Amino acid sequence: MRSISSVVWVVVSALLLAVSPAGVQARAASGTDIVVLGGTGVVSAAVVDHVATCTDGAVVRAWGSNRYATAAAISAARFPTAGTVYVATGENFPDAVAAGSAAAADAAPILLTRGSGVPSETKAELARLSPSQIYVLGGEGVVSPGVAAELDGFGSVTRLAGSNRYATAAAISAARFPTAETVYVATGENFPDALAGAPAAAASGSPILLVGQDTIPAPTAQELARLGPSSTVVLGGSAVVSDAVAAQLPGTVTRLAGPDRYSTAVAISKATFSPGVPVIYLATGENFPDALAGGAIAGLEGGPILLVTRNTVPSVTAAEIARLTGVPCTGFSFQPTTFGDGTWRVGVDIPAGTYRTGASSGCYAARLSGFGGTIGDIIENEFATVSLVVTIDPSDAGFESDGCGTWTNDIAYRAGPPTAPFGDGTWFVGDEIAPGLWRNSDSSGGCYWERRSGFSWSLDDIIANGFSTAIQTVAIAADDAGFFSERCGTWTKIG
Repeated sequence: MRSISSVVWVVVSALLLAVSPAGVQARAASGTDIVVLGGTGVVSAAVVDHVATCTDGAVVRAWGSNRYATAAAISAARFPTAGTVYVATGENFPDAVAAGSAAAADAAPILLTRGSGVPSETKAELARLSPSQIYVLGGEGVVSPGVAAELDGFGSVTRLAGSNRYATAAAISAARFPTAETVYVATGENFPDALAGAPAAAASGSPILLVGQDTIPAPTAQELARLGPSSTVVLGGSAVVSDAVAAQLPGTVTRLAGPDRYSTAVAISKATFSPGVPVIYLATGENFPDALAGGAIAGLEGGPILLVTRNTVPSVTAAEIARLTGVPCTGFSFQPTTFGDGTWRVGVDIPAGTYRTGASSGCYAARLSGFGGTIGDIIENEFATVSLVVTIDPSDAGFESDGCGTWTNDIAYRAGPPTAPFGDGTWFVGDEIAPGLWRNSDSSGGCYWERRSGFSWSLDDIIANGFSTAIQTVAIAADDAGFFSERCGTWTKIG
C-alpha cells in the first residue's frame, strides 16, 4: 500500500506536462497506476488521497482549467506525437464516447472543440502533435464548417458524421471497422455506460454503436447488418437498453450491467480485465466533459475506466480497484468540513486533515497538544496575512485560530494552468504551481518565501526560504509539496 506522502502527482494543463522522473508513459515498476481524470472540481483531493492507499503504483491526476484543456492534457500525457487525431464537440457526449474504441484502434487521442471555434488549448496540442489526419466527429450542427477549416490548418480533415448521434456512431464504425466479430451497444441518451465500455471495446477491436431505450435507430440497424457480428455486448441494464431491444441484436447477446452506472462500469471491467492491469482510469460519474478523452487512452493502455463521484468512492468501485490492484480498498465518503475561528477538539469538533483559509488582515492559528493555555500546549503555530494551508494530525488534541476567517478541507485548486502567474499565499506545487524557475514582481515591503515539504507548520517542513527587499528568483522543485510567500507581489514563471 502506498502512503499518501509518496503519491506521485503528475499535473498537466494544455500547455504544460510536469511529469514524475520516470515519466507518465513509464508505468510503475510494480503495481497498478491510477489516473484520475479532471481537477478537484470533479474529483476531490480527498478521494484521490483515499485511492492512493489502494495501489502500490503511482497516482496521477490529468487535468486542465476546462474540459478542452483536460482533453489536451490527457493527450499530452500519452502521446509524444500522433499521426491521427479525433476531434469532437466538448458540448455534448455522444460523438466522443462513440469514437473511443476507434481512436484506440488508430492509437489516436481525442481532442475537444467548441462548435463555433477551436479553443486555444486544442490548437496548442494539435500543433505539438503535428498529425497528418484529423477526423472531425459529428455534423455541421455540432462542429461548424468554420471549425473544420481551422482544423485543416493542422492536418487533412475528414468528417465522420450522420444526421444524428446514432448515425454519427454508425459512420465512425463504418469508416474505421471493415469487420467486427463483436459489437458493443450502449444508450445514446446518457454517457456513463458508453464511456466505461470504450476500453473494453478497444480491447477486442470492436466498435461502439448507440441505441435508444426501446428502439434500434435505422443507422444503427444498418451498421449492425453490415458488420454481421457473432456477438453483441449490451452496456447497461434494461432501464437504459430494454430487453426488447436486446432481443433484436445480432449474434450471442451478453448484457454487462449493474443497478447503477458505477456498478455497470465495474461489471464491464470484471468481464474484460484481469488482476494486475497496468493502469486504472477514474472519472466522475456525475458529468461527462473531463472524461470524454479518457476512453481512447484507457483502451490503448489496457485498463478500465471506473466511476467515482466528487466526494465518494462507491464500495463497488473500491472492491473492483482492490481486485485489479491486489491491494485492499474500501468505499469512501468524504464529508467536507468548514469551521471558523475558535478553539476546536480534533476528532470531536473537527476531523484531522488538510485545510485552507483565505487571506486576512492577520491570521493566527496553532495546532495544540492540550487546552491548558500554556506555550507547552502549542505543537506548531503560524501567523500570516495571506492564505494558509495546514495539515492537522489525528494525534493533535486541538486546533485554534483567530482572525483567520473560514477553514475548509474541501480544497479547490486555483483557476488556470499551473504555469500561470500567482500571488502571495500558500499553494500546492504541481496542482497549482508548476515546478520551474519563478520570479516575483515586488519586494519593497520585504518579500519572504518558503519552499515546503509539507503543511504541518514544523520548521522541518521548510526546504528553503528567503527574505529580501530585492527581486527574488526561486527554483521550485517537482517534489516540493508547497510554496508560501508574503509581501512578494506576483510570481511569474521564467524557466
